[in-house]
Amino acid sequence: MSGKVYKNEFTKSDGRKWIQYSRTPFPDSFEIIDEGNIRPQTWLPPTYRFNKMRGEYVAISASRNERPFLPPKEFCPLCSLDQFEKDENGNAIKTDAPITKKTYEWAVFENLYPGVSNKNETGHAEVVLYSSEHESSLAACSVDHIQGLIEVWKDRSKEIGAMKHIKQVFIFENKGEEVGVTLHHPHGQIYAFNHVPPY
Repeated sequence: MSGKVYKNEFTKSDGRKWIQYSRTPFPDSFEIIDEGNIRPQTWLPPTYRFNKMRGEYVAISASRNERPFLPPKEFCPLCSLDQFEKDENGNAIKTDAPITKKTYEWAVFENLYPGVSNKNETGHAEVVLYSSEHESSLAACSVDHIQGLIEVWKDRSKEIGAMKHIKQVFIFENKGEEVGVTLHHPHGQIYAFNHVPPY
């Protein structure tokens, strides 16, 4: 592996963390020019409900219906931009990535519309951005870049796993519309549960 992975984190006004990782150190005064998307006031945290047919609790997250579904590249909520696009009324169309003076190599943020949440201790959900390049994929990344991503996974697993209500941390990637992917930008997710799922 060619060197250390550096970390810089910032808390958005809605309380969610944005964490950037880089092969090069961050400046002492890492400037956030705009925090990007924040969670809407209408958001409701997920709940667990008992499913009698399955004989287990399942997570219910009505707010996930609000998440973007296969937007065109110019409106990708995971892309890092120098400035946000404007709609026909001149309002900024923001992404989840803050505008900073240093583009992310890898980034992690708490999911805007999670399936589980630490707000009510059902779990914790994060999105892991593999690259700032919209047209890339995990398969297209260099071995060195994937090694850096593994360091990101290790860092997040350790921190999330230390949360008192977490019993299992699960890192995964869905790829392709056939399995329900709603964004094409190269990313994976981390779901952590307050129990060990039976399946």
